[in-house]
Amino acid sequence: MKKILSVLLALCLCFVLAACGGAQKDASALYQSAMTKIDKDNMAAVMSINADVETGGMTTNVTMEMDMASKTAGDDTTMSMKMNMGAMGMTIDMAMYMADGYYYADMLGMKVKQKISEADTDLTGQLSDLSGSLLLDESVITIEKAEQKDGNTVISFTVSKDKMNELVELLSSQMMSGASNITIESVSGTVTVDKNETLVAETMNIAYTMDTNGETGSANMTMELKDIRFGDNVTVELPDDLDEYVESSDGSIEL
Repeated sequence: MKKILSVLLALCLCFVLAACGGAQKDASALYQSAMTKIDKDNMAAVMSINADVETGGMTTNVTMEMDMASKTAGDDTTMSMKMNMGAMGMTIDMAMYMADGYYYADMLGMKVKQKISEADTDLTGQLSDLSGSLLLDESVITIEKAEQKDGNTVISFTVSKDKMNELVELLSSQMMSGASNITIESVSGTVTVDKNETLVAETMNIAYTMDTNGETGSANMTMELKDIRFGDNVTVELPDDLDEYVESSDGSIEL
């Protein structure tokens, strides 16, 4: 479970750190200005993912809708993440939480929890630092153009695939041993900001190839962020029955 949480949080962080500012500045200056304003410790958003994955000559469409909120005070992080995943005509609803030093998962009819280890905390911080440093680097993000639409500014950008592969390598080495070897081929997207230089929406398109046990494949994935909130506008709602979740100590909920 901690693998899913860390990967999705890293994706969200990459998203929000690619945000830009408003319409009255140069697009590159807007980007750098917004980097200093984002409160990555207190953020919430709805993320949609749509991916066409090709393996063995067959293409499968995979979708995910995720509503996430996270607040951090010192070393204490509280998070709620509710998801719906769909593939091959099937859907799965699940919910994940972080609170009081535990991961919690409600999925497939089971409610389980697992204590957050020091290694988990170190890894989350490492992902946060790497994501932030990559996307604060002007050599990583290239601003392509900015245009006005419906009173907002839409800024198009591309991301260095080499730098994104650094993040993938960290994820793979720390959390995904035995999983597919993934290589990012291209990353592009847009951010939409209002007249107050507030991020209101973002999209990102990622193309990648993968090798799973000698079988190659490829995927094109589109991610969208909406209902983005930071700071005091973020509220984390936890279920009332977390004390009833069954504790796992054998790693059985490590997905």
